[in-house]
Amino acid sequence: MKSILLSLALVSALLCQAAEVFEGSYVMEISGDGERISTQIWAKDGHMRMKLSGNQAPGEMIMRDGMETMLVVMPAQKMYMEMPLKLDSMPTVKGLDKEGALEKAPFEKTGETRKILGHTAHEFRFDADGEKMVMWATEDLGSMPYSRNPMMAGWGEAMSKVTGLEAFFPLEIKGYEKGKVAFQMTIKDIEKKKLPDSLFTAPEGFRKMTMPAGMGGFMNR
Repeated sequence: MKSILLSLALVSALLCQAAEVFEGSYVMEISGDGERISTQIWAKDGHMRMKLSGNQAPGEMIMRDGMETMLVVMPAQKMYMEMPLKLDSMPTVKGLDKEGALEKAPFEKTGETRKILGHTAHEFRFDADGEKMVMWATEDLGSMPYSRNPMMAGWGEAMSKVTGLEAFFPLEIKGYEKGKVAFQMTIKDIEKKKLPDSLFTAPEGFRKMTMPAGMGGFMNR
């Protein structure tokens, strides 16, 4: 499990390339522990809108200004909440942020390629202590939009050395524990296109809901 957690931290690092960031929409499916979550994502210039599938989905979330502000949209009530996120007070990702640690990690580009969703994807493998992660990523689309996360600042140069790619967009990831798939991430229905700014603001006619006392402080801990 420790190695898998390290590999997940590495996945986060891979999303921090300094290259052009993807603009458009896609569906991200994540499965593990018998559960599956499907999220529709729209991304543009440091803004991201996310819609979870399923009956228990609370609505939609809009992350703005490089994750400095979050809007929670509740279509059924025609209301939304706005919450500032003080990311400068949050801890940065630990474990691989020491000098030279990324280059020394058991993570390699295999040289194998295949077409996924019409894009050339390169295979990467992480293998340690009998646990491994296999990732297929493309540079055709620009970097995955999480690259604007300020908590991950400073990783771009190191990851360029590790991956050898100008941009990094994972299209498929499988993590293994004891020879079995422990988690999987798959990208579907991806479309690189220009999006209107209005997609990342509160819907017209929706009423702003006052945040309950103490909620803002909880979000910024």
